[in-house]
Amino acid sequence: MIAALLPPPAALGMPEKFDRWRPGQAEAVLRALDSPKRFVVLGMPTGFGKSLAYMAASVLGDEPTVFLTSTKGLQTQLVTDFGPSGLVDIRGMNNYPCKEANANGRLFGRENPVACDEGPCLAGWKCHLADGGCDYFDAQKLAKSSRLTVTNYAYWMAVNGQFRGQADDNSARPLGKRGRLVLDEAHASVDELGDYLAVEIGHWEIEGVLGRNFPESQAMEGWRTWARHLASECEQHHERLGNEIRLGVSNNRRSLSRLRELRDLGRRLDAIAKTSGQDWVMEEARDRRGRRVVRFDPVWPGAYAESSLFLNVPKVVLTSATIRPKTLELLGVPEGSYEFLEYPSSFDVHLRPFIWVPTVRARHDMDPSHARMWVAKIDAILRTRGDRKGIIHTVSYARRDYVLRYSEFARHMLTHDTGGIQRTVEAFRESGPGTVLLSPSVGTGFDFPGADCRFQIIGKVPFPDSRSKVLQARQERDPDFFAYVTAQNLVQMAGRGMRSADDWCETIVIDDNWQWFSTKYKSFMPQWFREAWQKSVNVPPPLQLTARSR
Repeated sequence: MIAALLPPPAALGMPEKFDRWRPGQAEAVLRALDSPKRFVVLGMPTGFGKSLAYMAASVLGDEPTVFLTSTKGLQTQLVTDFGPSGLVDIRGMNNYPCKEANANGRLFGRENPVACDEGPCLAGWKCHLADGGCDYFDAQKLAKSSRLTVTNYAYWMAVNGQFRGQADDNSARPLGKRGRLVLDEAHASVDELGDYLAVEIGHWEIEGVLGRNFPESQAMEGWRTWARHLASECEQHHERLGNEIRLGVSNNRRSLSRLRELRDLGRRLDAIAKTSGQDWVMEEARDRRGRRVVRFDPVWPGAYAESSLFLNVPKVVLTSATIRPKTLELLGVPEGSYEFLEYPSSFDVHLRPFIWVPTVRARHDMDPSHARMWVAKIDAILRTRGDRKGIIHTVSYARRDYVLRYSEFARHMLTHDTGGIQRTVEAFRESGPGTVLLSPSVGTGFDFPGADCRFQIIGKVPFPDSRSKVLQARQERDPDFFAYVTAQNLVQMAGRGMRSADDWCETIVIDDNWQWFSTKYKSFMPQWFREAWQKSVNVPPPLQLTARSR
């Protein structure tokens, strides 16, 4: 056994709770260490213990390592689990209070706490804490000197990415020279990279901050020329206001806030000026507050992966339960430069069935008779599962509304609008048996272990919204792009209710699009997921709790 080649995890400096290797973990540790390829891809299902595997490999290796997470919650979890093993945490400046600003009433007033991203040092103010005593810069220095550092994708790219004009010198970067980069939840890295590269400019910013108008031209070359000119204006305004603040002419919070606005706007304008040709798409959109913005997205973020994410780090380990070779293609990783390893699930396949029940093809324009059949199938499933809690994934709010209007079980359902999802999820967790969470947006980012969710209904195969111009451009260039995104969404959705080996949760699909999609695009879904597929002509009886699954 490969596990016999390694001492127990705790003997390697891992926390005491990791007293033995789970199946496949030791092999993953050794492959992460010994693979001759620059990129090592570890497809490790939920319950595999991927964090222990990549952390142990990094402790055994000699290279200074950075671990990237997609959420601050996972970042916190890693620090909680592996902090005693030497793992150091670093986050963006807005996570640390500015001691200088909060102690200087002349600048801010003590009643208004200020984070480091609004600190006076960003205006050139001489801060006596810069060399020691500033929570942020002290944390950054500690992270740079540490052999094991964890941060999030957004911070890593913000301080290192060359697209935003950062240094190309590996050793001069804020987190120092690194020999190993570990991408946790690597299936999300394409979107993380795209979000970093995307640029949004609000109408109110150009008009209010600079007193200028948007260009009439819709061609990218016209936008680049316009952005280059305005970026220069921002730099001039920024320098003038910074001098006023340093001389004491404008020492107030509003002046520093405006300085920050100018700096941020100038960087985004400069980024637009650096975009290239037909590789970018521009479209009008709305921000979270409903304000008009113009958004620029790269058609293929992978073209910038090396300069913004991988950064010439010699060894890159990518881990995820749902990662596929297609993910590497979208990241621009050449096929011959990576090793792809996929591990089986330790969860009993009988306790996580994924069942297709033929119903109707769920479409946005379903005729009324088919729509009623669709809701009737939902009710038939709920009718035999009143002793447990479940989730209905509607994919859209319009479909959510239809279920609420026509389901006989609507009174048992909890739902939300776009702004209340967290409160509704917490209310669902605290509710009793028979409660159903009806939502278009809990397919990722939320876990419902144990009795929180014993069944799921996928009302529609989650195809991406095709109204986005950048998604349209990607689909035009790669006919399989929508299918890949859909497959990722499906696997993530199915995994919300099955979180450990002693858990159990059934997932039922009532969209007949599943039949052709699962046949044509099964390679976009991992083997551990495919092995749970079933078909049931009738609504299956509820999965029963057995002594084995308690």
